[in-house]
Amino acid sequence: MEKEFNNIGKKMPYTVPDGYFDAMHEKLAAIPGRQRRSLVIRWVSAAAAIVLVASVAFFTLRPRPQETLLSDIMLQYEQSLSDEELDSWVEFSENDIFLDLMDE
Repeated sequence: MEKEFNNIGKKMPYTVPDGYFDAMHEKLAAIPGRQRRSLVIRWVSAAAAIVLVASVAFFTLRPRPQETLLSDIMLQYEQSLSDEELDSWVEFSENDIFLDLMDE
């Protein structure tokens, strides 16, 4: 068996007709439906790329709501209270036993 391979050397054991690979592109292009399929694949790929870019742009460039701090909310609430309501809150906080424990 080794002797057979030694006799071949670098010579290809198979041959193809001259110009076979040159005409391959024309033969493949002549197959019905092949061009239509590649056109559909291009359109689907382009649509997927557009959707991807639009999604990334939408989620990264949209305005985000401004964070509202709890202290800002409490300040707004405090400003909306009447004097009587503020007095009752002060009286309540002075009598709150939990606040008194925290001071100790």
